[in-house]
Parts: sequence; C-alpha cells; structure tokens
Amino acid sequence: MRRNRISYIGLLSGVLLTLTACGGDNSTTQAVPEVTPPTATLPTPLPLPDNSQQQHYQVLLFGNSHMRSHNFSQLLTQLIRAGKPASQVTVLTAPGGSYLDERYYQAESRNLVENGKWTHLILQGQKYSTSGLYDYPTDLTAAWVELAKTKQTTPVLYPEHAQMGNLAEGLQIYSILKKVQQQHPSCLAPIPYAWEQFIIGQPDIQLHEPDGNHANLQGAMLSALVLYEVITNSPADQLPYIANIAVTATTQQMLRQQASATLQQYPACPK
Repeated sequence: MRRNRISYIGLLSGVLLTLTACGGDNSTTQAVPEVTPPTATLPTPLPLPDNSQQQHYQVLLFGNSHMRSHNFSQLLTQLIRAGKPASQVTVLTAPGGSYLDERYYQAESRNLVENGKWTHLILQGQKYSTSGLYDYPTDLTAAWVELAKTKQTTPVLYPEHAQMGNLAEGLQIYSILKKVQQQHPSCLAPIPYAWEQFIIGQPDIQLHEPDGNHANLQGAMLSALVLYEVITNSPADQLPYIANIAVTATTQQMLRQQASATLQQYPACPK
C-alpha cells in the first residue's frame, strides 16, 4: 500500500499533478490536470477548548490508511484506558480515506462532527507537494478546526510520519500544519519529530513496514503515544507496560520516553 500524496510533475501547457492513492500493490499512478481546489470562508478563530480531563474521552479520527493500520483506533483506546482507568473511552475512525479538503464537502463526515458529541477530532490528510514546488491550500483544514471548536471539540492536527529514508518529508507537512495552528488555535501533534528522533537514536528498531511508507506496530504505537499525551495532557512516559500490545517491554519504554521527550521540545497545544 502506498501513501495518499500529491506530487508536482512539471509545466507543459498546464501543470500536471500525480495523485498516488492508497491501494493495493497494483495501485497505478495517474496524471490529472490541476484544478483550483474549493475554498471556505473562515470565521474569526475561536478559542481552543481544553478537553484533556474527561470522564468520557470521545475521539473521532479523520485520515487515510495511516489511521487504519494495526487497528490504530484500538491501539489509541488501549493507551487512554491504561492512563485514565477511571474514564470511558470511545475512539472512532471515520469511513473513507479522503483528503481533508475533499472530506469537508462529504455529508457523512460533516454530520459526524456536527451531530456527534466528541471531545477530540484528529485531522490527518492535508494535501502537500512531495517536491515542495507547489503549495496546496490549507483553508479547508482550518475550516475543520473551526467547525470542531463550534462543537466544543478539541481539534488535533496530525502530520504523518515521513517515508523511510526521507525524514524531511515529515517535517515539511508539520511545517504546513504549524501555519494553520498559528492562525487557528488548535493542537499540533509533533509525530514527525518523534519519528525522526527515534530513528536517529534507535536505528536498529524499525518503525516502518517493509513498504517504507506505513507504520509497523512499533511505529503505530509511537504515533498513538504522542496522541495519547496530546489528548489527555498526561505524560506518555508514565504509562505502564501493556502486555497485550505485541511490542517488548523495553521497546515500549523507549517509545513512551520518546513521545514525552518530543512533546517537551515541541508542545502540541498553545497555552
């Protein structure tokens, strides 16, 4: 499977973009003409709700295949239950794998946010150019942020980890979403930095699947640990060993420590 991404191809009579869809091994690459993406009229930014202390954490995940590998919603559920045993936990992955701008105009996704009772909305799937030569609009990602806040839901921007061997890619998407956060108060999970620092510090422990794109179970756990701390504002490095997650106790400890260390360096939510 390959990551949903947008790549800049070049200029002929018009700009062509390559859309590589998350699919099976027989996924194809198709060049399509560039179109002007739809835009949203954004309201005045609202304050960021703090839902870190809850009797019932209700988390909605928007994203592509990165939100589905290794039963990510259940993994996040396990972490929150371990750290907040007195609280109920509901984590739902929304259907579909559309980009955030496309999802904004899908009634099913809008209804989930507008009619559900969520404490947190996790937003993954901002379009970006792998070459860095084209800037994709972020206004509809910002529109999700502001819509969530009208429902007293905490929006959490999720920049995905980089592909194997290209650490700068993750930092690129983090930088794009950082600009959204600066204009529209929200939480920004520093997942690319957690991955970068762990890969450099622990080169013998793999975080990627063999495809070099998706997370293996250890990589998924690292991303989930970052989200756990962002959601609950409780240190991930104080979580216990969770025996029914098939990651060794030693590796779990290193992953917990990396998640908390990264959030110390790159705080997710504005004070």
